[in-house]
Amino acid sequence: MIRLARSRSARVGVCVLAGLALAACAGPGRRAPDTAPAGARMGVYRSRIEAPGGEAKRFKLLLYAELPDRVHAEILSPVGTTEVILDGGGGRIAVTLPRERVAYVGTGDRTALEQVLGLSLTLEQLVQALLGAGSSVEGLAYVREPPGTPGLPREFEIESAGNRLRMRLERTAPLRVSTAEFGNGEPPAGVEQRPLEALRDVALPEDAAGGGPS
Repeated sequence: MIRLARSRSARVGVCVLAGLALAACAGPGRRAPDTAPAGARMGVYRSRIEAPGGEAKRFKLLLYAELPDRVHAEILSPVGTTEVILDGGGGRIAVTLPRERVAYVGTGDRTALEQVLGLSLTLEQLVQALLGAGSSVEGLAYVREPPGTPGLPREFEIESAGNRLRMRLERTAPLRVSTAEFGNGEPPAGVEQRPLEALRDVALPEDAAGGGPS
């Protein structure tokens, strides 16, 4: 889960479940097969991150996820620009900061996701939790609504070490691009690539009015 650092600038130890960057985010490299079911949709979520000390940040995110471990996510600024991209699939994960034109790339194992999300689980377990396809992960508290129903969640809340992420679905929209262009753990073309271990805190955009669950 996104972790809020305890500072006035409300920086995070990046980046979580965030949503979909479409064709503009696609780049060359290994491509996942275009296996999304007919009628596949993306979710637009209002989200809120809360830290143990009471700090909170609200933001809008876009999300596409597909079993077994494909996820493409984007955190948006209040004016709709992309601030953070997370792309995972095939056991790999890439965290891209478009403003800096830098991507941090590594494997989607427990160590990597604990660094990126603050959660001790694999990329596959994360996607299963989001889509209601997996059992609970030991030591990790999360709630998904509706329970037992496959597909994107209407509400999702996950907590680790006192940090909490809350997501509430605002609407869904049909995918209008090939899913082969994302969900492969690759960054966009033309950005500098660095190892995931080098990732440090990045700032979330300022709160948008009504940007997250109350």
